[in-house]
Amino acid sequence: MLRKIEFHALAKNANDCNGAYTTFPSSDDMKIISILYALFATLALLLNGIFIGYVIQARKKWGSHDILILNISFSDLLCILS
Repeated sequence: MLRKIEFHALAKNANDCNGAYTTFPSSDDMKIISILYALFATLALLLNGIFIGYVIQARKKWGSHDILILNISFSDLLCILS
């Protein structure tokens, strides 16, 4: 569904408002977006928990720099996926 958005405060004249159309997500689309957001948030929490548990066990072999780089990589991956 297309709805007209008029920016009267920003428009210099009435002709500037013409053609300002956009689409808004429906309620079904918003439910899908909310479910995906909750899914990625849960996945992020689980991966961080697993990663921290693994790091605690393997701490003797790794340095703090390696742990920091891997944690940043996991965070970047989750940001890209979301």
